[in-house]
Amino acid sequence: MITTHSIWANMEVTQPLKTGWLTPISSKRIRSQYVEMDPGGETGAHVTHHREELVILLEGKAIIEEEGKSIDLEAPASVYIAAGKEHNIKNPGPSPLRYVYVVALHIDNPPPAHKH
Repeated sequence: MITTHSIWANMEVTQPLKTGWLTPISSKRIRSQYVEMDPGGETGAHVTHHREELVILLEGKAIIEEEGKSIDLEAPASVYIAAGKEHNIKNPGPSPLRYVYVVALHIDNPPPAHKH
């Protein structure tokens, strides 16, 4: 189990997380979440309509697939995913992949829940 601490003011109290929301409670334009993915796991291909995404690898290795292309990354690293692009995050193992993603919300038309 990982314990996370707020890096923003006005955030809910520190809590133990396996996967959980890290969004500042006062934010209307961003959403973020800590994710811990087991070896062999993946998010599944999905599209973040109307919002950009930043994935920040904290620990482990990842394969990031976007629009038919893939890159191998190892923490610490980050990758930008443009709005409307189909993408998938995979953990090739052998250890857990830990990352935070941050999405910029479209303020006039809030998108559905993110799939990570």
